[in-house]
Amino acid sequence: MTNNTENGQEHAGYTAIKPAEIILTHQGLQESRVSGPAPASGNIRWLWPALFVLGVIAVAVVFVLPHYVTPPELTAKNETTVAVPGSNTAAAHNNVTSKPSEPAPWQTAQLARQRSKSQELLSRMLELQEQLEQKNVHAWAAPEYERILKMAIDGDAAYQQQDFQASSTLYSDAADAMSALLDNMETRFAETITQGNTELDNGEAVNARQAFELALLMKPDAEPALTGLQRAGTLDQVLKLITEGNDLQQNDKLDEAKDRYEQALALDKHAAIAKQQLSVVTGIIRDGQFNRLMSAGYAYLQNNDLAQAKSSFEQATRLKPGSGETSSALGQIQTRMLNDQISTIIQAAVALESGEKWQEAVAEYDRALVLDANLAEAQQGKQFAGNRAMLDGKLEELIAQPERLSNKAVYEDARLLYQQAVMITPAEPRLTGQLEKLHSLLSVAMIPVVILFKSDNLTDVSVLRVGTLGKFAEKNLSLLPGKYTAVGSRAGYRDVRVEFSIASDAPAQTIEISAAEKIASR
Repeated sequence: MTNNTENGQEHAGYTAIKPAEIILTHQGLQESRVSGPAPASGNIRWLWPALFVLGVIAVAVVFVLPHYVTPPELTAKNETTVAVPGSNTAAAHNNVTSKPSEPAPWQTAQLARQRSKSQELLSRMLELQEQLEQKNVHAWAAPEYERILKMAIDGDAAYQQQDFQASSTLYSDAADAMSALLDNMETRFAETITQGNTELDNGEAVNARQAFELALLMKPDAEPALTGLQRAGTLDQVLKLITEGNDLQQNDKLDEAKDRYEQALALDKHAAIAKQQLSVVTGIIRDGQFNRLMSAGYAYLQNNDLAQAKSSFEQATRLKPGSGETSSALGQIQTRMLNDQISTIIQAAVALESGEKWQEAVAEYDRALVLDANLAEAQQGKQFAGNRAMLDGKLEELIAQPERLSNKAVYEDARLLYQQAVMITPAEPRLTGQLEKLHSLLSVAMIPVVILFKSDNLTDVSVLRVGTLGKFAEKNLSLLPGKYTAVGSRAGYRDVRVEFSIASDAPAQTIEISAAEKIASR
């Protein structure tokens, strides 16, 4: 407070305030009682409360205020020692410093830039921190995360002390560590899933569930973790079913054991032990069925029941595709069935031969050769039946056209054919009949038959392959049995042709031939 008294004089309008005398020691209090009048009772009543308030203020100044006020930094560059020549108080003057100068603009700019960089790094660190906490980092990387947070807190302390370079370094290191932790989360997630699956394989349901729950904290929708957690929930029941299946399998109750393993897989389709055991028991059941079918097939084969044998072996093949046993058995069946089929065909061909149906027999032998081209019986049978079919055809043709025998070449061929055919033994009924007819035809084939020709004495008549008869009214001509053609010609008239046949046993014939149709003149 500024003193209002100047040179012992009070300013106009103000009354000088005199400080009250406060006695703080017992000696001073006694001296006051002897030398002066006793103080008023009111002053003594307020003395102790005033002392208490002053004490509280002093404590606050000493212990509380430094936390809210940042002391100014004093650097050696701002300290200036003032020495007074000839003074005996040089040591005291050495402790006197000059007032620090205000920061230069360049320094202010540098501090602002460092503060801005520190704030940018802080912002990056806070974004990474939010990502980590969204992924429940406290659950899967608590120690590392706590160390990172300690770096961040140290960065805050440096920032509060305006050491922005240190705070930037700490914030940057913390952000890099957080980023690395995020990058490493995939590895930790995979390791956690692997651990959970290992615990499942070891039958540890509780440990497996804990591992998959931790994985779900990293990735709430991750399919491996969800699947693993579901498997962990059914693990005890699955293991119980597998144990029951194993006991049943040891007691040869294979179908019941298979049922237990299938129930286990219905609860957990990824249960490796259940899959393995199901494969084992299924294989044992399949082997039993296979052996029964093979035994039945060979029994049918022994009884020549090829259809049933084939059915049994084919069922066995479906149980074990590519089995050498079934291939061999089916090969035997195929050979037996082929032989039976060929035998049936050969029997049919022989039956046709007995009936002198040679062409049909040839067709049957061809069928047999399609099944086995090297079958000697079929080859020989086809050759024999073919020759007889050819003989049969020639005989039938000569019998059907006896007039051809009038040709000497045809007659000679027929005579030789007859001589060969009569040598065949035994002589079947059809062949015997054919030879009898041919013999009869050959007997009369060279005996001429007299034919009477009539004309008009105006037409020139000739018989093809015989000769010219000329103009006549009637003329007899001896001709061998056969087919003939007579031709009549006359100038100005259209030619006429008459075809006729001569049979040895036919009655006498008269052939009339005249050219009577005039050709119209132009």
